[in-house]
Amino acid sequence: MWWMLLLFMLAHAEDGGSTGGAGVVATASDYTLGAGDLLYLEVFGEPEMSRELRIAEDGTVSVPYVGALQMSGLTVDRAEAQIVAALGNSVLVSPQVVLHVRSYGRSVDVSGRVRTVGQYPITRPGMTVTQVLVAAGGTLDVSAPYARLSRGGQQYIIDLEAILAGNRETDMPVEPGDTIQVPETPTVQVMGSVVDAGLVPYRPGLRLTDALAAAKGLTQTANRRVILLTRDGKTIRVNYVRILKHLEEDPELRPYDKIEVTESAV
Repeated sequence: MWWMLLLFMLAHAEDGGSTGGAGVVATASDYTLGAGDLLYLEVFGEPEMSRELRIAEDGTVSVPYVGALQMSGLTVDRAEAQIVAALGNSVLVSPQVVLHVRSYGRSVDVSGRVRTVGQYPITRPGMTVTQVLVAAGGTLDVSAPYARLSRGGQQYIIDLEAILAGNRETDMPVEPGDTIQVPETPTVQVMGSVVDAGLVPYRPGLRLTDALAAAKGLTQTANRRVILLTRDGKTIRVNYVRILKHLEEDPELRPYDKIEVTESAV
C-alpha cells in the first residue's frame, strides 16, 4: 500500500514527530509551546496553586506567586523546569510540578479518509501537510492521489503521488487554522463479462481501456462489439474492437461512470 510507504519515507526523512487526534496530546518532549496554548499547571501538595494557564499573545503565562513567565518557544520539559526554578526562588522548597497541554493554539484540523480524524498540533516550524498526515496515521484509500489544504478561503492541492515519487514541491508547510482533507477517491464501476468485476479508482485521464485492463480484461464470452457506458443516467454503446484498431475513440471516463461488458450471443 502506497500510504504505508509514504509513512515510512516521511517518518525517516526528518528527526522528530508529533502525535494528535481527538483528545490526544502531543509528546511532551517534542512539542514547542506557543501563543494560544491552554496548559494545566499541577503543583504537587499545593492544590490552590494548580490551575489552567493560557499562553498570551506575547508568549507569557501568569504563574501564581511568581508573575509572568515566558513560555513561547519552550518545550514542555523546559517550561516545567522554568516554573520549578521560579517557584523555588519565591515561595516553595523543592517544588514538584507537572505541566499538561490541554489544547493547542496552533493546530490543524484533519478530516476525510485518514485513519484518525482530529486536531493536530503544529509541533515545530515548517511542519508540512504530509507530516501532519503521518501524525494522523496515513490515508485510508490506498489510491488517494491528493490532499486538499484549505487556508483563508483558498484551497491548495497536495499531490501525494508526486511526493511519494520523490517530488516534494507541493508539500506545503502548515499554518495555524489550516484544514487538511483527504477526499474519498472516486471510482468507476466495471461489471459484466470481465475477469475481475468491481470498482476501479478514478484518476484524471482514465480511459475505458484502462478500466477494462484494471478489471483484468474481458472474458472469452464477452461481446467485444457491445460495451455499455452509462453516465448521468444515459447509456451509449462502445465498440471495443474498433477502439483497439484505432477506428473509434477510446472514451475518457468520469467519476462514477459505469461500464458493462455484455455477453456474446454466440
